[in-house]
Amino acid sequence: MHGAMQNRWVGPLPVSEWESHDFPSPLKGAKQVRETGGLVNGRPNIGHTVVGAYVRLDSSLSTAACSSEQSLPLGWSMMSGDAWNDVLALNVTSFVDDDPFNFSDGNAASHELRIGLASRAYHALLHGHRVFVLACVRTPTTFRFLRFDRSGATYTDAFSATHDNALLHQFTMWIHYAPHDKIGFDTSVTLLPSGSPDGRRARDICMSSPLGDVLTEHASLCLIQIYDDRTRTFHRIVARRPEDIEQGYPGRATRAYPVVDLDEGCLVFVKDTWRVFRAGVPSETDTYRRLGKEGVRFLPDFYFGGDVPSHSQSSDNPLSTVQSTQCTYDLALRLKGAETTIQSHIHHRLLMKKIGRRLSTFKSSWELCNAIMCALQAHTDAFDIAHILHRNISDDNILIGEDGTGILIGWSHCIHDDRHDLLRTGTPIFMAIPLLTRGQAVGIHCRRYDLESFLYVLVYSVLRFSPAFQADAEEMYWSFIEFFGDPECVAKTLFLLNTGRFDERRLAIRMPDCDPLLRLLCEFRALFTYVYYPCPEERDSRDPRIQEQQKARRQRMRDAADALNNSSEPVLQVMRRWVERKDLWPENDAAQDKFGPEFRAKYRGKVPYRDYTVVGGDSNWSSKPWRSGTRRYLAMDRNGRIVW
Repeated sequence: MHGAMQNRWVGPLPVSEWESHDFPSPLKGAKQVRETGGLVNGRPNIGHTVVGAYVRLDSSLSTAACSSEQSLPLGWSMMSGDAWNDVLALNVTSFVDDDPFNFSDGNAASHELRIGLASRAYHALLHGHRVFVLACVRTPTTFRFLRFDRSGATYTDAFSATHDNALLHQFTMWIHYAPHDKIGFDTSVTLLPSGSPDGRRARDICMSSPLGDVLTEHASLCLIQIYDDRTRTFHRIVARRPEDIEQGYPGRATRAYPVVDLDEGCLVFVKDTWRVFRAGVPSETDTYRRLGKEGVRFLPDFYFGGDVPSHSQSSDNPLSTVQSTQCTYDLALRLKGAETTIQSHIHHRLLMKKIGRRLSTFKSSWELCNAIMCALQAHTDAFDIAHILHRNISDDNILIGEDGTGILIGWSHCIHDDRHDLLRTGTPIFMAIPLLTRGQAVGIHCRRYDLESFLYVLVYSVLRFSPAFQADAEEMYWSFIEFFGDPECVAKTLFLLNTGRFDERRLAIRMPDCDPLLRLLCEFRALFTYVYYPCPEERDSRDPRIQEQQKARRQRMRDAADALNNSSEPVLQVMRRWVERKDLWPENDAAQDKFGPEFRAKYRGKVPYRDYTVVGGDSNWSSKPWRSGTRRYLAMDRNGRIVW
């Protein structure tokens, strides 16, 4: 949370700035409450949800959920998803006079309070179906108002707790009686009561599906209105609360899971994300429509979706504005100018007919390679036919369909028609070496970088999940972390040069019972060997033979890179050669996670450092820092993803 929130605090702002950017300021809110008498649509707002729950934390960050209206029985970290729907705003009380938003003083307690507040806002956004979350931070002498969304946090000037106390009271009144969309709730989502007709119908549809009941009996259900920006119509889907999320706060908050489309009467797949908005960059729904029009294979069959309207509980209400974080971005741009790292996000939902399972659930090594080959074919068709480059190849974006074929998803970072985008994109552990080592100076993202990412997806899946790779988890954990977690890519480079801990000889020892997988992996790797072969030193030699050797080696490197930039066929040929010979593959080597939850909990936060004094050889573990001189702590989070 600390690294994610760095440079994401925007302020201080006068309350008038909130009003000018359509923020629900305390003063404007109090005026509306007085005019309406605390009624919404002629009824008390208390009918929408249980009124009020404030999360209160002291300077030591110990928590106790409390409210004058309702007391929550659990602390914030133990609160269930349903309980977060009762949190209308965050109320943070610090018992020290230090200003928590004086970023220049380096006060550790203030830093911890800010991070604790951001963590609570993250949970409210995640579990409470929120577009944004309002908060009030109080010290013995001052108070501030805050607004959290997927771009970051904005905060106001400090008000006097003595002279401006009426303002604090008005803010509290606004929070309790304002319409829920004005305090950040997503109006496209409605919680379904137990035994509701829509809930019963959705479960009946699930039970008739081959996948069974994805809406478990004990799960809380919600009804979500999905808007299609092409037909300007809505579909109603029933979903259970998602259990996890790919990214933390702030960010895109991408979630994908099976749901029931009541209008189609079938089980479908939904992707819910906050896409990054940049002028001229198409949305993912536009990309899927173009890919479908061009006949690209091995896609999830997108059929409905678009940006989420600000008011979407009724299909009679035409789309006027969308749920976005544009106001936070505008404020950051005004205060920080071009130096701001904050991006504007738009809430985006897509419905897809194919329901896939994660790549890490493959039933055999053959199914793993077949799924990757299908995804590679989709990538090839998209680039060669539709002129779209994916740019975010990862294990999360390759699914296995019901028939065992692969499905390539996650087209939110793609570019169309050879347009140049110099921003780095992708999942770091699978990104090509130049994207990591050269930073923004790498230039244009090309096809070869995506093909290299496919190779790392295969290596990651084999090392971690395939029983064909026989290694003790304790023995290989650090090598695995080093391979995928080193931004300097030393281990990856050694691997591509067929040396280091994962050269062909060592792989053959570890994979004695699955020769097709070994051969496929080594042949795939060999396509990149000359791309990264050490460039010969420029020497002023008059010997014609040395000059010719240097020239030939440089030309061979260029040819190898050009071959992969111009076509995916060399990689596809390797994949087909071995996947088509299914009779050679073992049948009983389904995925098994070598680093299960208990193992990850044991090693979380315990990371050694490497001594690379012997490049290309068998270097030993040591307590020395990385070559850059900066200690890099690498580990797995609770979901098994490598954290940099």
